[in-house]
Amino acid sequence: PRDDRGPREEDEDTKTRNRDIERLAHRLAQRVEKSGKAELIRKEMNSYARRIVHMVVAEYPSLATESVGEGQHKQVRILPAGGETSEPSAE
Repeated sequence: PRDDRGPREEDEDTKTRNRDIERLAHRLAQRVEKSGKAELIRKEMNSYARRIVHMVVAEYPSLATESVGEGQHKQVRILPAGGETSEPSAE
């Protein structure tokens, strides 16, 4: 017989990870707004996680985001919309 508990647990894990990413994005966005200095999320993220960050930061009209790096697991930089980019790129 099929065990239906597995997928629900995975769904809850995914929801928790997504909420954690949203909270991180809000926290860093507020920090960038206050300091005027770009912040790089140094954690490598898949495209869906990066999309969450881009969508959260889009709620802040004074900020912008950019993906940094190559391949599937890029990082995201949050910066003032005016373009302050003093945070170095991850290599």
